[in-house]
Amino acid sequence: AYTSLGLATQGIGGTGNRQTDVWQQEYTLSYNKELGIHQIDALAGYTKQNTTSTHSSIRTNHFTNETLKQYNLGDGANIYTPQTGINESNLHSLIARVNYTLLDRYNATATFRADRSSRFSKSHRWGYFPSLGLSWNVDKEDFLAGVRNLDYLKLRLTGGLVGNQEISDYAFSTSYSTGSYAGSSSYAKANTANDDLKWETTASYNLGADLGLWNGRLGIVLDLYYKKTSDLLLDVLMGFAAGVTNQLQNVGNVENKGIELALNGTLLKRRHLTWTASANLAHNKNTITNMGKTNNVVQGADNQQILRKGEALGSFYGLQYVGVVQNGEDVTKLPTVNGLVPKAGDAKFADANHDGKIDGNDRVILGSIQPDITYGFSSQLQVREWDFSFTFAGSHGAKLYNALGRRLEQTGDSYNVLKTVLDAWTPTNGSNSLPLASTSRPFSYIDSRYVQSASYLKLRNLTIGYRP
Repeated sequence: AYTSLGLATQGIGGTGNRQTDVWQQEYTLSYNKELGIHQIDALAGYTKQNTTSTHSSIRTNHFTNETLKQYNLGDGANIYTPQTGINESNLHSLIARVNYTLLDRYNATATFRADRSSRFSKSHRWGYFPSLGLSWNVDKEDFLAGVRNLDYLKLRLTGGLVGNQEISDYAFSTSYSTGSYAGSSSYAKANTANDDLKWETTASYNLGADLGLWNGRLGIVLDLYYKKTSDLLLDVLMGFAAGVTNQLQNVGNVENKGIELALNGTLLKRRHLTWTASANLAHNKNTITNMGKTNNVVQGADNQQILRKGEALGSFYGLQYVGVVQNGEDVTKLPTVNGLVPKAGDAKFADANHDGKIDGNDRVILGSIQPDITYGFSSQLQVREWDFSFTFAGSHGAKLYNALGRRLEQTGDSYNVLKTVLDAWTPTNGSNSLPLASTSRPFSYIDSRYVQSASYLKLRNLTIGYRP
């Protein structure tokens, strides 16, 4: 009641609750047998998961009593339409797995699962996901029997399919939201049916090696991988004629390929002193390889992200900010903005297509949420009764969209603004960081000022212990 919004409505109050019940049943049968040089371990089963979620909420405003508004929503003069609902879903799964080992050195694991999800239309509810993994314990071969300081050497090759059904319930069907209009109930279309909605699938292939040396002093794990995700489940903007703004669709394919390296070792080992360390480094290349019949899909509350063939998933899309028009600057050499010649104090943006005007066609890729590398390292030191350990994790190259910063650098009478607004352009302060303070923007598009570095190095854990 003490904000500008609260004063206008004499306070706003509301309450709500949500309850989710998940029931899961699992029935499995296992078999294990050793036949000379052969070892077999098999499992088959059936699982079922039922999820039921109920929710309700009520909101009101224009309270007449300062005390009652804390406890009794009935004191509000204007009650919004109450909201209640129930969501139900189920997932049935048939699973099977076979592990086979020959001569304690040749290993194979085959798995298969068939999943039936109620979140897809009846003709697309089943998904089938097999996988196969092979490994070779090379260190157990006779030709390596004489190699000194080799603890183990294993080569691995795997491939398989997995599915994704993590979407909202009933996304494949037509639904309506309720409200009130002129004292009567009203309905608005909330979702348009999509009978073609189906499982998102990821095919992945991995080639790896595990190496151990010098009686546990050094361990190395190396993996090369390739993943292709098909039939991405994404919200797509719909035309006005559809009656809704978005529809969940299977749109395009994404590829991920990269390398992962992990090292762990014992640096010192004495009677009362042990020092160990580990480190990991990973690089991933993410690329949208297919968009089907759709060229571009713009997403986000501020239309800040774009799905485009050849770009990374989660790419930010907007204008390139290049500064502020200064006093005395030759504005005739600048591109027009909304058909007008910019003036001192206005923001300047790059004319990406060189047509002499700034508009939506000048938006470019401003980075993505995908990092170039991720890494981490840790160490443990034990000296007599004392032990010390730490863990660091980091990422480099990713970007984030600072939506709050963009909102709070625009002046207005409802919210406080950021301290950075003090450095906005004025006739006596020729700032290049922020244009003249204003309650409006020349465009709704985001710009590069608010797509910022997400690189970090974080201390995740630090431990000091003493054991007498």
